[in-house]
Amino acid sequence: MYTKILIAEDHDSDKNSMVTSLKELGILTVDQVQFCDDALLRIRKGIHEQQPYELLITDLSFTPAFGKNKIVTGQDLIRNIRLLQPTIKVIVFSSNDKHFVIKSLLEMFQIDGYVCKGLQGLKELSTAVTTIFTGTSYYCPVAKGALEQRNVLEIGDYELMVLRLLADGKKQKDISAYLKEQNILPDSVRSIEDRISKLKDHFNATTLPQLIYIANKLGMIQE
Repeated sequence: MYTKILIAEDHDSDKNSMVTSLKELGILTVDQVQFCDDALLRIRKGIHEQQPYELLITDLSFTPAFGKNKIVTGQDLIRNIRLLQPTIKVIVFSSNDKHFVIKSLLEMFQIDGYVCKGLQGLKELSTAVTTIFTGTSYYCPVAKGALEQRNVLEIGDYELMVLRLLADGKKQKDISAYLKEQNILPDSVRSIEDRISKLKDHFNATTLPQLIYIANKLGMIQE
């Protein structure tokens, strides 16, 4: 079983319950932090002292705090930690059960597990930790059901490129011109407008700024 893990969670009740459940698995060191910036500092310290954490369990949303706003989402935290310690195992423990959130975390950050908070959340989390320790990914039934949903838009390199160009302030005609220069299809303005419309529907966004905001929160738009 793991000997050293880190919890990033800003709700004390959730955090304390998680620590209790994980200690029952025989894990010797279960450290906890309230802010993403502190989590990154702990990871750096563990690497520096040659006693790295083996597993990170993190929520996705955190309450902003003065002076601790460099990293404000679980997605950003995972991205930064993967750069520092690519081999660390990651479990997301969140109340967010949206298909596109879970799928983007799996595809973009190669997370090892996703557990939805709820009545069976702590039990599922313990199962996830045990399962991932054996080398197998784990998704709770709710997360697994979300991943198996049909008729959802597949987010690929093309969609990510369009989102990033939109975030840079490019208009549809500018994106079309860029795609033509790069010999990337489809490159027509109409095709781009259609893809943007589908992205809005997929993310439940009513405006273009809202779409960009959601994509950015999910870590799809690199700064």
